[in-house]
Amino acid sequence: MNADVMERDGFTVVKRRGKSRTAQAKQLPAAHLKEDDEGPDESAVLRRITEAQADIGSSPYFENFLNMLSKCLNVLPGDTKVRDVVCYGLGNFSACVSARYQLALLICIHRQLNPVSVEIYDPVFTEKERKILASIGFTVLVRNDEGKRAVRDGTLFYMPHCGTPLYNSVLWANWDPDSLGKVVVFGNSFDTMWTNKLDSTLRKKCGFLVNVRPAVREFAIANDFKYSDVFNDLALHAFDATLLHADAWSSREEPMYDPEDEIILALEEKCRI
Repeated sequence: MNADVMERDGFTVVKRRGKSRTAQAKQLPAAHLKEDDEGPDESAVLRRITEAQADIGSSPYFENFLNMLSKCLNVLPGDTKVRDVVCYGLGNFSACVSARYQLALLICIHRQLNPVSVEIYDPVFTEKERKILASIGFTVLVRNDEGKRAVRDGTLFYMPHCGTPLYNSVLWANWDPDSLGKVVVFGNSFDTMWTNKLDSTLRKKCGFLVNVRPAVREFAIANDFKYSDVFNDLALHAFDATLLHADAWSSREEPMYDPEDEIILALEEKCRI
């Protein structure tokens, strides 16, 4: 997760006055966000997930998401469709409201796209959470591939608020014209990453994020969900591999990260109880 997301203690609640569309933000105290230390039982978690699904499914945000996803898929070559979904870094959804709403969106996407598989990994999942995810129909991965997942078919990588190196690893694993054209990423805005990080800093550890820039089609989603922190600065990304120069494909060295780098190994910090 990026540092701002990991360190925050609360949601930003969006309030509206009359017909105005201007968002007024209020920071809720931590007590409104996290469950008791013991955590709720499985039935309570499932009930809250169902409630979150209802909130997401009826929201303008989900409608906007589907509209942008349709445009995003039009970038993919031929009749490529999303057959697989891979989710990284969701966090402890039984204890973290933000993670729960992000899971609810993933479930709504699953029902809309009906992919062949949804695979999900986070080292912080509890046994209870793994059981719940399996009951939903998701495959809980046991091996940490650090995002180095090569695709065979159209694949949506669902990666809300993950660390920059994780996006870089996904790109490295699919760094050829055929594979890259089958990848869709829902995660932190690449445009924001390019703007906020020095090019030299990105190139040192995340060179594929730099090299892919000419090929990226980013589809921003209006952040109008009632809790603005849940989906802040997230976007859909597709890749037009034909826009990359032939020389761009020659760099295929596997990225290596230090322990302090914000790769999936460090995701324990998301909504820590």
